[in-house]
Order: sequence, then structure tokens, then C-alpha cells
Amino acid sequence: MTIYRTLQRKLRSQTNPVRNIVLFLLGVTSLLANPSWGIGDNSTISTGQILFGLAVILGILRLSRACPRIWMIIALPIVVCGAFHASSSAGNVDLNIIVSWVVYSSVMMIGVEAARDDESCAWLIKGVMVGIAVNCVVSAVQYVTMPKAFPLWPLYQFSRDQERVAGVAQAFWTPTQIFPFRVFGLFDEPSDMTASICPWLAFILALRVFPFQKGALRGVGTSSLALLVLLLGTAMIVVGRSGELMFFAPAMLLMVMWKPPKVRGPQLRRTGRRLLLVVLVAACVAGGVAAVRDRASTEINDAATSKGSWNERSSSIQQAVDTWLNPPDFGVVIGRGAAGVAMLLSDTGLSISSIIVKSLLMYGLVMAVGWVAIAVIVVNSIRSSRFRLGGLVTLTVLVFGLTVITSNQKLMGPWIIMGLLTRWKFVFHEEEALPALSPVQYMAAPELGFRPLAKGRN
Repeated sequence: MTIYRTLQRKLRSQTNPVRNIVLFLLGVTSLLANPSWGIGDNSTISTGQILFGLAVILGILRLSRACPRIWMIIALPIVVCGAFHASSSAGNVDLNIIVSWVVYSSVMMIGVEAARDDESCAWLIKGVMVGIAVNCVVSAVQYVTMPKAFPLWPLYQFSRDQERVAGVAQAFWTPTQIFPFRVFGLFDEPSDMTASICPWLAFILALRVFPFQKGALRGVGTSSLALLVLLLGTAMIVVGRSGELMFFAPAMLLMVMWKPPKVRGPQLRRTGRRLLLVVLVAACVAGGVAAVRDRASTEINDAATSKGSWNERSSSIQQAVDTWLNPPDFGVVIGRGAAGVAMLLSDTGLSISSIIVKSLLMYGLVMAVGWVAIAVIVVNSIRSSRFRLGGLVTLTVLVFGLTVITSNQKLMGPWIIMGLLTRWKFVFHEEEALPALSPVQYMAAPELGFRPLAKGRN
């Protein structure tokens, strides 16, 4: 791509204040799973999903052609396989589940759209950082007030069920641990929180350490807010004591220790890099000690210990795969539908702790082809970018969360960052789009998305 085409693409993106505000609000609400509203027996819709639907219907958020194309890679297998399952006796249930999967996965188009230009990405990332900060505040209130009197219960969709409220308050309370209460922010449980927030923390850190900081962190105090969110978000994940921490902290350490090339442009200061290293090392140690004590606790019957057991997770995934592949009939190709999930729950009493395995059980090899196609697009986009390590770390953190941490397909955060990963080369410059400039040209080319050296600030 020539310099002319790069400048042309940058200059074509016109400022739209309403669109920017909507992207900001979508970023905020994408990490606020509650408040939400029930639809039918088993489905809920969050504030962010309502806002996204209204923005598309009203024409505020005009999606590019790439958005529906990438989304259909996931939605088409669900619709095709669901058409077979909907004709069964449980057709109504399958139809509701098909619609919910299609609606929930559609928010990945937000990430695809935001990657089109620096300004859109900037507003989305700012909203995400505010959303993480809100969850940190709520988690702090939870840690102080639980399990006695948490004042924000009315915000949660399940708050009308007093028995469930009492169960949640006690399930994540373990007085013998370093951090007695497992915080979960505005999510329904700690696993949902970590699966949603950890990939975003990895992405924000990638923006922070990449030598060419684009518009995503431009603005007064935005870079400082990113550092604060990284520190507070990591602390929140540690206190949440999710198993993803054992994978998340080393992955983040790898990115922080990455040595950027010597280039002109703002980079992460040594003080900020050392502070991140100290915090992430402390997170590794504290999270590891808490996880080991949690698994080695003698109180095996404790609700929090049994609920968070890795044995239960691995068993549920193994049983789901066995249910999908046996018997080896046409159901392996199109999946077992909602009946397969219900059968697994009735036979073993286990709920699947994996979005990916759950989708394979329901929609079979056809869905596997969709996941592989998305993976190919993401990997190719990362390979064409200027920061491959950041893309690989963000991708692996996301895949780990979707594979072994959560089975909640209603979460907006993982879907959006999945869409963003498919356009990673536009967020971190395609190799062809990064022209070699002299210092004079560099100072006079703000359209390229670089901040001039003389005005650079962390």
C-alpha cells in the first residue's frame, strides 16, 4: 500500500460526534453484564446489546461490508444446523437458542467496525477502559460489604430471587483464603468477569507498549488512564481468584518484557514498564498462592471450592465432547442441538464450562469449520501487523477464556475483541502501510496516526 493510499484512507474517515459517543457507550456497556433484562425463559439482553441494535437500526452506526461477512462465518453454521434441530419435537426451544446465539454473536461487528480508523478505535477503547474502571469500583464495594449487605444487588438481573442472591453471596466466600471473597464486578460470577476483561487488558497493554501509539491512546490523560486501568484491572483479576490468572499473568509478563525496536515516537517509559512488571509479578505470586490454597483446601465440600474446581471443568468438557461424538452418526456433523446440552446436564449434572465446546456440542463439525475460518482470518491479520506478539498474546488469552473458563455466550466483551482481532492489521498498521519517513516528514505527517516526537507524551 502506497503512502498516497494510506493518507487517502485516513482522510476519508470523517468525524461524527454522535457515532463516536455511541462507540464510547458501547465500549462502556460491553463490560457491564448487569443490569440486564430477561427475554423468554433462558435468555437475557444487556444494555449494550440494546444500544447496539438501536444504533444500527437508526443508522447511527453504519457498518462496513466486512462486518456482516465476518459475522456470518459464525452465524451461518448456527442457522444452518439449527434449521435441522428446530424441526424436532423441541423445535421451539432450539429456535429461541438459535436466535439468542445469532444476536449475541452479532456484537462482534462492533470490533470489526471500530478497527476501520484510529478515531473509532480510540472511542471504543476509552469506553472499555471506563467499563473496566466501573467494575473495579463495584468489586471494591463487594469486597468490603460481602457477604453481609451488598448495596448494589438491585442492579443484577437475578436479584429478585433471594435464594440465589444468598447463594451467590456465600458461594464465593472462603474465609481461609488470602482474599476471602471472590469479586465479580457487574458480572454474574468471577469466571465471566475474567473471560471478558482479561483479553481487553492484554489489548490495552499492547497499545501501551507498542512504539507507535496510534489514536487509541491519544488525548489528555488517556495514556495515564490506560496505565491505571491495567493496574486496577490486574488487581481485580487477582482478587477474583479465577483460574485464568495462572495463564493471564505470564502472558502479560511476556508482553511487558518485549523489547520494542528503536524507533521515533512515544514509547512506554521505564517507570511505567517497571511498575507493570512489579504488579504483574505480584499478581502471579499472589494468584498462584491463592489458587494452590484453594485447590488444596481441606474444605472440599465448600461451595466456592467445588464450584471453581478444575476437575469439574475438565469433566464437563470431556463429557460434552463424548456426548457430541457418540454415537458416530449425522449428529457429529450438525451437532446435538439444545437436546444434547440438556441430556448432558440430566445425565451428569454438569454444565459445560466452555463456549467453544458448547457450540461444538450443539452445532457439530459445521461450527468447527466456522471457528477454524475465524482463526485463520485472525492469524493472517496478526501476521500482517506490526505487533505480532501483542496480537498472539491477546488471542491466546481470549481463546483460553472461551475454551476452559466460561460458557456464557451472552458476554459482549469476548465477541467484540474477537471482531477486533480479525482487523488487527489495521489497528497496528499493515507492514506495507508503514512508510519509511525522514524526521522532517514524520513531524509533518499526523494523518498517518503517529504522534510527532516533539509532542509525544506517555
